[in-house]
Amino acid sequence: MLEASSITALLGPTNTGKTHRAVERMLQHATGMIGLPLRLLAREVYDKVAARVGAARVALVTGEEKRVPRRPDYWVATVEAMPVTRDLDFVAIDEVQLAEHDARGHTFTARLLDARGRRETYFLGSSSMAGLLERLVPTARREPTSRLSRLRYVGATELRDLPPRSAVVAFSASRVYELAERLRARRGGAAVVMGALSPRTRNAQVEMFQSGEVDYLVATDAIGMGLNLDLSHVSLAARQKFDGGKLRELTDAELAQIAGRAGRHVSHGTFGVLPPTFLSPGAALAIEEGLVRPVRAAWYRSSTPDLASVASLQASLREPPRRAGLRLIPPPVDEQALLLLSRRADVARLAAGPGAIARLWEACKIPDFRAAGAASHAALVAEVFLEAEARGGLSDAWLDARIARLEDDGGSIDDLLDRLAAVRTFTVLSNKEGWTASADAWRERTTALEDRLSDALHARLVERFVERQSKRRGGRRARVDPSHPFARLAAREQRDEPAPAAPLHERALLAEWDDLELGASGLLSLDGEHVGRLTKGARPSRPELSPLGVEGGGADVVARLSRRLSSHARELARALLGPLAELDGGASPGLRALAHALESSLGSAPLDEVAAMVAALRADERARLASSGVVFGRACVYVAAAMAPRALGVRAVLATVWLGLPRPLIVDLDAPVVRSSLDEPVAAWRLAGHVALGDRMVRGDALELALGLPPRGAAERLRVSRHELRSLWRALSMEHELDGPAGP
Repeated sequence: MLEASSITALLGPTNTGKTHRAVERMLQHATGMIGLPLRLLAREVYDKVAARVGAARVALVTGEEKRVPRRPDYWVATVEAMPVTRDLDFVAIDEVQLAEHDARGHTFTARLLDARGRRETYFLGSSSMAGLLERLVPTARREPTSRLSRLRYVGATELRDLPPRSAVVAFSASRVYELAERLRARRGGAAVVMGALSPRTRNAQVEMFQSGEVDYLVATDAIGMGLNLDLSHVSLAARQKFDGGKLRELTDAELAQIAGRAGRHVSHGTFGVLPPTFLSPGAALAIEEGLVRPVRAAWYRSSTPDLASVASLQASLREPPRRAGLRLIPPPVDEQALLLLSRRADVARLAAGPGAIARLWEACKIPDFRAAGAASHAALVAEVFLEAEARGGLSDAWLDARIARLEDDGGSIDDLLDRLAAVRTFTVLSNKEGWTASADAWRERTTALEDRLSDALHARLVERFVERQSKRRGGRRARVDPSHPFARLAAREQRDEPAPAAPLHERALLAEWDDLELGASGLLSLDGEHVGRLTKGARPSRPELSPLGVEGGGADVVARLSRRLSSHARELARALLGPLAELDGGASPGLRALAHALESSLGSAPLDEVAAMVAALRADERARLASSGVVFGRACVYVAAAMAPRALGVRAVLATVWLGLPRPLIVDLDAPVVRSSLDEPVAAWRLAGHVALGDRMVRGDALELALGLPPRGAAERLRVSRHELRSLWRALSMEHELDGPAGP
């Protein structure tokens, strides 16, 4: 056993086994507690610990769930619900970097300052907390942790090109629904994970993914906090989220938390973006290498509110911190509710004396599960407080009338989510000690109702986002004896035979650009049949597209299909050039010149060729371009969308067509450095996104990432020897940045 009051900080990226180590360490003590950031994660850890030691020895405490046996040895809780007054041998706090969260941070800070195990304490989280922890908890012994698998950035990938076992992460319910519906149409369906789901619904959705019933998952950042999934790739569909009443950019640390879900245990993982989202080389490198920005200060609020009056309570909550490294948190939703209620005469009349004020403050701390906003949430809090004060608690009749409204398990996904949010509120109320006369009965009723609504929600999610008959992984349908009278009918159902297809030219007229496949030689196909061929046009980005497969369609069909294919050809340039595809009339001459240069080279150019154009940009233009995905690097300038895997393939085709190459140019994403040849000249590789460095061609985005690394990392990134790296850096006049010998 370690010495009394030993404090250990396990800090590092995701997939390092921090939470697992903490749980194992807790079970080596006679008693212990772990605080986790999400109810979903707390339930997952509780289930594992209960399976190990028996449910009679483990308590689960969250806002909505309380499973407390007669004499528990171990406690699993959300950080906010931790019963911190208990004297236990071991205490752990997970995801301590959330002390920087501007709504919840003050609670994590309070646990860092005050929560201690009698013998041992563990703090788990990102390495971004290393410096601040050293200031706030100077006796903590830091143990850095390393990923068990490698995480690699692969750029932008279209939704249709995502590999199996991928998660797409968005930050709003509407965007999650949109992406899941697109995956249903193209890839058979997707599981959905959002923070608003109950554990029961979340587990059912995750089980579909884990079992292989669906190959894709669409989620919010709820997957970023320790939920262990069998993911090989994570694709970010956005970099902004609506958080606390405002739209903000996610930090590199937050993105790393999400991207790090790819590659579990010792299996390597990849991450990327869904166009038009982009990551700068610096951000991608920071996520890969775990180079997160240090947390400078933690949010703070007094843990000892003054209950003498409502005014003194408000003043105590606004009392500034007295030590370095802490800053007063902006008023969270509970304080906002308190402020609004302090102005109501009916509330002020009853909130007299410490007991009533304590109950008012307890009511204000009911979570806003509905995300209804301060005014609407304050109205709910007032209703609860006034009922409780008038009747000495929440009466059975009052609770029954409100819960009865939520009994309907029909309606849409959003209807069910709204009812689940409301049920969670009443579950929290039934868990508050002394607030109801029949707490156990109400807990049973709300828990049963949550389970029923959760099952209905799972069924709606499956119905909307999973194409049941498109499952590629077998095992879902029962085997039928060939001699059975219904065997032939069952075989027909399992074949899922499509209806006879319309003529090719009719399907081509209706096809979207995403439905067409561009071959390496310039042939355009629909469902495996050729519908057009790219030929050289006025410039590389403007090829001609001649229709094929229109026999029997007549002159009118040929003309219509030609126009349709021409619009698809224009789509090529738009996809590659992103924000530069269409400039408004206010663009400066420098911006227009840069746009023309990048279009002529299909989306990227060496910096020395466009330096004067970049220098001529107005500051606002450069900032706008950078935020839209134009990367101004040390060696080249490129549009991030033009470096996506699919875009590089398109660029190779356009180079092949423009230069009339004897054989198609093929870009190998795993070979960022290549040599040109007579069949694959320098001009072709440049159009395909590469920069000429001596006798080597280096892909622009890989080069910019490598330039941010030390020599060994740069050589690994570019997959070259140290000797070859020296040659490349010499061509850039950057040889002085290398240290040590140049040997292989």
